[in-house]
Amino acid sequence: MKLAIGGMVLTAAWAGNSSGAALEEKWKDGPITIQMEGYAPQLLAVR
Repeated sequence: MKLAIGGMVLTAAWAGNSSGAALEEKWKDGPITIQMEGYAPQLLAVR
Protein backbone atom coordinates (compact mmCIF):
# COMPACT_ATOMS: atom_id res chain seq x y z
CA MET A 1 0.00 0.00 0.00
CA LYS A 2 1.20 3.54 -0.70
CA LEU A 3 0.39 6.47 1.60
CA ALA A 4 0.49 10.06 0.33
CA ILE A 5 1.12 12.42 3.24
CA GLY A 6 1.66 16.03 2.34
CA GLY A 7 4.25 15.89 -0.43
CA MET A 8 5.63 12.48 0.57
CA VAL A 9 4.67 9.00 -0.64
CA LEU A 10 5.39 6.16 1.78
CA THR A 11 5.04 2.39 1.56
CA ALA A 12 3.04 0.78 4.38
CA ALA A 13 1.71 -2.62 5.39
CA TRP A 14 -1.66 -3.47 6.93
CA ALA A 15 -1.65 -4.12 10.68
CA GLY A 16 -2.36 -7.74 11.54
CA ASN A 17 -5.52 -6.99 13.51
CA SER A 18 -9.25 -6.48 12.99
CA SER A 19 -8.86 -2.71 12.41
CA GLY A 20 -6.25 -3.29 9.71
CA ALA A 21 -8.44 -5.94 8.08
CA ALA A 22 -11.47 -3.61 8.08
CA LEU A 23 -9.47 -0.75 6.56
CA GLU A 24 -7.99 -3.07 3.92
CA GLU A 25 -11.50 -4.24 2.98
CA LYS A 26 -12.66 -0.61 2.61
CA TRP A 27 -9.57 0.19 0.52
CA LYS A 28 -10.57 -2.45 -2.05
CA ASP A 29 -13.36 -0.06 -3.14
CA GLY A 30 -10.80 2.62 -4.04
CA PRO A 31 -8.46 5.19 -2.46
CA ILE A 32 -9.29 6.37 1.06
CA THR A 33 -8.82 9.96 2.25
CA ILE A 34 -8.52 10.53 5.98
CA GLN A 35 -8.55 14.13 7.19
CA MET A 36 -6.38 14.63 10.27
CA GLU A 37 -5.88 17.74 12.38
CA GLY A 38 -4.04 18.52 15.55
CA TYR A 39 -0.97 16.38 14.89
CA ALA A 40 2.26 18.35 15.22
CA PRO A 41 4.66 17.53 12.35
CA GLN A 42 7.53 16.99 14.82
CA LEU A 43 5.54 14.12 16.38
CA LEU A 44 5.37 12.17 13.13
CA ALA A 45 8.36 9.90 12.57
CA VAL A 46 9.25 8.21 9.30
CA ARG A 47 11.38 5.10 9.67
